[in-house]
Amino acid sequence: MSDLVKLERILGIKIGDEAVYREALTHKSFAAEHQLSYDNQRLELLGDAVVQIILTDYLYKRYTDLQEGDLTKIRSAMVNQDALAQFARDISLGSFLMLGRGELELHGQDRDSTISDAFESLLGAVYLDQGIEAATKIFLPILLKNYPDPAECLNEINPKCILQEYTQQKAQGVPQYRVVSVTGPAHAPQYEVEVLIRDKVVARGTACSHKLAEREAARAAVRDVGRALNVSYAECDAVAKQVPMALNMTLDEALRLSKPLREMAEGDERVKRLIDVAKALEGMPRHAST
Repeated sequence: MSDLVKLERILGIKIGDEAVYREALTHKSFAAEHQLSYDNQRLELLGDAVVQIILTDYLYKRYTDLQEGDLTKIRSAMVNQDALAQFARDISLGSFLMLGRGELELHGQDRDSTISDAFESLLGAVYLDQGIEAATKIFLPILLKNYPDPAECLNEINPKCILQEYTQQKAQGVPQYRVVSVTGPAHAPQYEVEVLIRDKVVARGTACSHKLAEREAARAAVRDVGRALNVSYAECDAVAKQVPMALNMTLDEALRLSKPLREMAEGDERVKRLIDVAKALEGMPRHAST
C-alpha cells in the first residue's frame, strides 16, 4: 500500500492531484538533497490561510456572544505551533514526510516546528485538490478531538504574559529568558531555562522545548508568591488583573484614596486575601527565589 493510499484512508478522502500532496509532504531538506524544484513552504503559506478561515468561521458561528478580542485569542491558541504539532501527530503526519538525511538523523519527523508546518501544507493541498469543504471536514474533527470547547482556552493562564505585564507596570523592564542547559538525546531534549528581571535570576523551569521551559520558568516566578500565601496560581493571576495598576499606584496608595475599596478590604475576607496576594506580587521581582 502506497503512502498516499494510507493518507487517503486517514483523511477520509479520495486524492485527485497526487502531485500537490507530494509537494505538501516534501521538506526543504529533501528537496535540496534531491535537487527538486519544489518543497512544501509555498503550500504552508496557503494552508495557514485555510486553517485561519476555517477556524474563524467556526468560532464566529459557535460563539455568538464573544467579541472580536476573545475570538482572536481563541484562534491564536488553536493555531500556535504546539496545537498544530498535536494535530499533525493525531494523523501520524510525521511518518509521511520526505526528509533529508540530516533531518531524519535529528528526528525531524517528530519535531514540532517541522510537523506543524507540514500540517498547514497538507491542509493547503487538500484545499487545492478538494476545496474548502473537504479541508473543513478534515480539520474540525481533529480540532474538536483536542479542544472540545475551544473557548476554554480563555481560562488558561499565560505565565509569561502575567510576568511581563506586571514587571512593565512596575518599571522593572521586560523579563529575559536564558537557556541554562540542554540534556537528553537529540530526539527528546530537556531544556532548563532561567528567567531574569533586571539581570537577577528569579526562577527556573524545565521542559521538552525551549518555549515550554520559558513558560515554566515564568510560572515558577508567579507561583513562588502563591505558595508563600497558600493561594492558587489562578488567584494570583486574578489579582494581577484586578488591582488598580492602570492608575500607576500601589495598593496602599489606592486604599488610602478609595473609600469603597478600603471598606471592602475591611469587611470582606476574600478581598483581604486578594490584597495580600497583590501586595506580594508588587514585591515579586525583587523577592522571588530561584
